[in-house]
Amino acid sequence: MSAVLKDSDKRWMRGVVLANVCNFPLAGMHMSSALRIRSLLAAVLLGLTGATACSDPLGPRDLTGTYVVTDLGSLITRDHRVIADTIFLYPDGTGSKREYVEIYAPNPAQQRFMSSDSWLEYRIEGSRLIVQLTSCGQPMCVDLVGISPISYTIKDDGLVSADGRLRYERR
Repeated sequence: MSAVLKDSDKRWMRGVVLANVCNFPLAGMHMSSALRIRSLLAAVLLGLTGATACSDPLGPRDLTGTYVVTDLGSLITRDHRVIADTIFLYPDGTGSKREYVEIYAPNPAQQRFMSSDSWLEYRIEGSRLIVQLTSCGQPMCVDLVGISPISYTIKDDGLVSADGRLRYERR
């Protein structure tokens, strides 16, 4: 509903606002005019509170922190097992990702552990965190640099990967 104010309504509004600010009664006004003005004031105030009730969109400062994967069972493959996976998000839209991985080998004596540090940039699109790896210090993640961004759903307590398999708890 949109209302177009006539000049006479505007004059009455100024009088009502002044009367309410100065705590004067609406004496001398015709009852229908006073009700019309009060209704109009209520609509304006309701519109203003509705506009301010919407929260600001998320920004990088809102997500700054450490996120640790909670279920490592989904990170086991035939040739390796992820022991720890942590994402660090910084307030400037950058971050890092650190993984500790056990590499399987036919001979248990040949099994080894590796850590992988990646640098990333991120952006927020609604309730999604979009991560793009920008560099990596280990051969195991070099193939991921510059490929399609990785998407996470932002939750109150952390992040969830796009496929729902990985849950990162905010610490």
